[in-house]
Amino acid sequence: MAIVECYARRRNTLYHVEGVDDRARSPCVGGLVRFARPGVSLPLTDVTETLPPVPGLTYLRDYLDAAAHDALLAHIDSQPWHPVNGERRIQFYGYWYNHAKGGMYRIGDLPDWALPVAERLERDGLTPVVADQLIVNEYVPGQGIRPHVDLPDAFGPAIVSVSLGSSCVMEFTHVQHGTRAILLEPHSALVMTGEARQVWQHSIPARAADEWMGRTWPRSRRVSLTFRKSIASIH
Repeated sequence: MAIVECYARRRNTLYHVEGVDDRARSPCVGGLVRFARPGVSLPLTDVTETLPPVPGLTYLRDYLDAAAHDALLAHIDSQPWHPVNGERRIQFYGYWYNHAKGGMYRIGDLPDWALPVAERLERDGLTPVVADQLIVNEYVPGQGIRPHVDLPDAFGPAIVSVSLGSSCVMEFTHVQHGTRAILLEPHSALVMTGEARQVWQHSIPARAADEWMGRTWPRSRRVSLTFRKSIASIH
């Protein structure tokens, strides 16, 4: 069983799917094209502060306190990791996309350490329902993720990413409106709904440090928790 990371082109937009390819073939099968279209990159000093914000994007600094942040990281590091394309490492809970079978499949409930976060996100009005799918991504300095939109056919209208460990800059790219950037700090939550979730591609440039507002932010190990609602569980 191989864990793969693929990008599918639909209506000139790349949709991100991480899943299992039981056939151990090329990681992008069935019409999927990996890294098919690069994002547009602008100098970070030219974005965010001087251009209109991304519609549907909400950033909450210090959403987690220090104790909750550290407890989550400890729980995550006590669980097994799965390599993606021999590079980054991930964990996955709730539902998973299987490329060989072509769909979402339930693999269990959210773990006890993650469910309270999902319930809080719903209680705080950041998600319309309690998320039942979680991807945990690890990024070491120099690693990133290509521009993509999380597959609309697989996941619901709201996605929340919680950041642990290091800061990093995330970029949002639109074919007509260019690129916006935002600094994601540890303890923060980023909510994507509307255009931010459905239209704008988001990415993390692969680099060891970020230039942000006249300052260099060296990266260390970052872990993100992406909470989503599976379409399969909605119907």
